[in-house]
Amino acid sequence: MELTEAELAGSDSSDELSADEAGPLEAAEDELSDDGGAPRKKARTALRRPPTADELISLRQTQNLFHSNLFQLQTTEMLSEVTPTAKQSSALRAWITEFEAWLAALYARKRALYLTYLAWRLRGCQLVACVEFALVDGDPAARELAQLPAACQAVRLLAVWLRQRQLDQGPGAVDAELLTAFILWLFKQRRLAKLMSAYQVMRNVWVQLTKTDWAAEGVSFVDNPADGQPALHEFTECFEVVLVEPSGFLNLAWAVSGATYARLRDEAARAVAYLDDPEVDGFQALFMTPVPFLEALDHVWHVQTSALTRQQPATVVDKGPDSERRAEAAEFRAFWGTPAGTRRFQDGSIREAVVWRAETLHEHRMICRQVVLHLLRHHFKVSESEVRYVSDGPEELLCQTRQLPAFAYGSGEEAELALSASFGRLSALLRRMHALPLSVAAVHAAAPALRHAEPFPPLPEMYQALSGRSVRHGASQLLERQVELPLPWAPVSDVVLQLEISGKWPEEPDAIRRVKAAFHLQMRTELTSQGLTAAVRRDGVLVICDGFLFRLAVAYPREPALLRLRKQPEAAALLLAGLQRQHPAYSASCRLALRWLSAQMLSELVPDIAAELLMAQKLAAAAHQLLSAQLDATPDSATPDWRAIFRPPLDTFDMRCCPAPA
Repeated sequence: MELTEAELAGSDSSDELSADEAGPLEAAEDELSDDGGAPRKKARTALRRPPTADELISLRQTQNLFHSNLFQLQTTEMLSEVTPTAKQSSALRAWITEFEAWLAALYARKRALYLTYLAWRLRGCQLVACVEFALVDGDPAARELAQLPAACQAVRLLAVWLRQRQLDQGPGAVDAELLTAFILWLFKQRRLAKLMSAYQVMRNVWVQLTKTDWAAEGVSFVDNPADGQPALHEFTECFEVVLVEPSGFLNLAWAVSGATYARLRDEAARAVAYLDDPEVDGFQALFMTPVPFLEALDHVWHVQTSALTRQQPATVVDKGPDSERRAEAAEFRAFWGTPAGTRRFQDGSIREAVVWRAETLHEHRMICRQVVLHLLRHHFKVSESEVRYVSDGPEELLCQTRQLPAFAYGSGEEAELALSASFGRLSALLRRMHALPLSVAAVHAAAPALRHAEPFPPLPEMYQALSGRSVRHGASQLLERQVELPLPWAPVSDVVLQLEISGKWPEEPDAIRRVKAAFHLQMRTELTSQGLTAAVRRDGVLVICDGFLFRLAVAYPREPALLRLRKQPEAAALLLAGLQRQHPAYSASCRLALRWLSAQMLSELVPDIAAELLMAQKLAAAAHQLLSAQLDATPDSATPDWRAIFRPPLDTFDMRCCPAPA
């Protein structure tokens, strides 16, 4: 829309109207007053007066800022719709005042109690020097915005923009209050001026969102923090997104997630592009068209699986809606496809559900992989060969491929559990051997497999085919085969027996060894009578229990050789077994580290027990750091990066001068 110079100057050219144009105008002027004279003359003067300075400024802004005056008309109309009228504001203000008066006493008391308790706890903290109470005189942001009408209108426009994109909803959202604080910061930095219109403020906010980085650099109202105020980098180290308010102590964006902020910047850049493109209806695209989260991105995966924690075991069932809710059930089936079905649960409910295959702990941890691959295949026809899923890469190194047992092997945890169960039954049997001169006081696991540190745990099938065969004493083989084939090999799991205290033990080393041999012979007899296959050797008793081969040895604390060889491994085994119960991720991490040492031909240079203690030391120390938070949050969900646990001690510790504590 263009105006001529005569119209801008208010010349008499506007009086030169045709008869058809003058007739309706005069009729309208006549209707303005019934008694003639002054009102009609006043109305005629108002219609033909020259434009005011504000109108000229608005016309010039429309010409310079917009591709069409339609955008300004639309935003003005929308602002009138979202802005309360004077009557509505008065009624709302009266209701809020009455409601606040009703809540004033309760809220004030709760706030006072909370602040009092907080001050009491802060005064007891050594980091706090002084705690004082102060009154806050209203909201400073509200007072500043009251002096900036254009900024208020820009905030309303931005609030509509946020709502249409669902950026102000859900966890980690960005609300209008946060953008209000950002606008005030832009005024403080002189990147916005008071003479700007609402459109100019809104556009500059979008531009500055793309130029500033709240995540990497942060934004703060305090340019030079005073003594006692935290620096900006301290906030960026603790939060994903940082916008520090004027006091210098509070991050207003503490709850904003990095992903939401990244999308906010992307939408701001797209908004500026819409305004610059004359072919795009910017108003429709920015304020009238909803852009839900699922429609804003090209690739979205929403995977819903249970967290694998010690407190809540993994589940292989994703429960859906009740089967009687036909619309929701149909939607559930359409989303999941063939795995979805109707199932009855133990509580009697009949619901739609999806059951995922997970026979082993390794497969439990990889349920997410099954979900992602199935959804990609079901909805997008993406085959498994086209997807790279690297989360299970390290654990594949622990899987058996050549000698599989009768049960599902996974990455070895099932074999460890079977071995531990067999060790438990053998321990109970040893404690019930009352024919021994001294009863068994304790049974300690000394084998790496029993403390979850064997890369490939022994399998029960290695000796199950030989159960019940006769024992040939004095031979190098434990069992006698009826066929001319070599015996299969399996590692031996060492077990140390601690007998009850007695003062009748001899003092000579040879006599001690003979007494121990007598105990071993008697133990062999007792075990054989229980139906187990057993044989005596110089260093102990070999016994097969549930297909696993154990070597039992009696420990006498006063024997010097036993003190050197057995005492420390016993203590280490107890320590590491306890650590495994606290951190289930320790087993896979330790076994991966041991396999890495073997692949680097470092097994003889670094004893296994030393590597295990290094892993234990690092894992225990990380319990107070961020890595521990990640491990403890989902200790069973995935195998942690064993290199992050194992390598730092080797890189940083000089064990010749400063041994690593176990």
